[in-house]
Amino acid sequence: MFSMRGYDFVCCEWCDLAMYRGAEQVESSEALLPLRYPDYVTDAPVRRRQARQALRWLSRAGVEASRGPHLLDVGCAAGFFMSEAARPEYGWKPLGCDVNGDVVSYARYALGLDVLRSEFLDAPFAAGSFDVITMLSVLQHLPRPRQVEQRAYALLRPGGVIAIETWNRRSLAARGMGSHWHVYAPPSCLWYHSHRSLSVLFSSDRWKPLRYVAAPKWISVRHATSAMKSAAPRLASVARRTFRVTQASRTALPYVAGDHVLAIFQRDERAAA
Repeated sequence: MFSMRGYDFVCCEWCDLAMYRGAEQVESSEALLPLRYPDYVTDAPVRRRQARQALRWLSRAGVEASRGPHLLDVGCAAGFFMSEAARPEYGWKPLGCDVNGDVVSYARYALGLDVLRSEFLDAPFAAGSFDVITMLSVLQHLPRPRQVEQRAYALLRPGGVIAIETWNRRSLAARGMGSHWHVYAPPSCLWYHSHRSLSVLFSSDRWKPLRYVAAPKWISVRHATSAMKSAAPRLASVARRTFRVTQASRTALPYVAGDHVLAIFQRDERAAA
C-alpha cells in the first residue's frame, strides 16, 4: 500500500483488512496507552455528547435495554459512555474494562462505575453474561482480532449484539486522502477495517448483520486539529495555537466526513446449536 514514519502498510486481498507490518505481533494494548488517552477527561463534555449520540444510534437500530439491560463497554476509558448509558432514560446496567489505570480510577472513583482494569481477552467475565457489548473506537486498537470476536461471541447471551464504532478505509474520505488519512496512525491503530473486513471477522455463520451505516460524531476542536496534522500540518499548528489562546479547544464540532461507521452484529444461535 504505502510506507509512513518507518511503517509499511499492507492489505489482505481476501478479507480487505489493512494493517502495518508487525501489528499482528502486538500482544497487549497496554503498550499503546500513552498514545490513546491524551486530554481524555478534559474533553468530558464533548465525549458525553458523543456518548448520547451513540446511544441514540443504538436505539434506532432496536438495541435497547428493555430487551436485556446488561452491557459491557470494552475499552471504556473514563466511563463517559457508561455513565450516560446508566441514566434512567436509557436504562442500561453497564460494566466496563480498560487497561489504563488512570482512566479506570476516574471511572470508578469520580463516576462510581463498575470498571475492571484488564485486557478484554483476560477479563474474568462469565460466558453468556451480557446482552450487548460495545466497542466504540476500540476494535482497531485491540490485538488478536479473531480471538476478540470469539470472546465476544462467548460472552453474549442468545440473541445478544455487538456494536462497533470504527473507521471505514474504503470511504470516499479515506480514499481521497490516501496515506494522509488521519486514521493511519501507527503504532496505536493496529487495524484498518472496511465493510468487507468486518463482515469476514464477524462472519455470517456466527453473526447476523443488523446495521452498517456512516455515523457522524462529535469531536473536540483539540481532536480536530490533531486529525489535521497529516493532511495540513501547518494549518493544524496555527489552529492549535489559536484555540489554546482563545480557550476554545473544548468546543464540540460535528464530524461528518462519512468515514466513521457504526456496525452492529447479532449473535446467531444457529452456530451455537
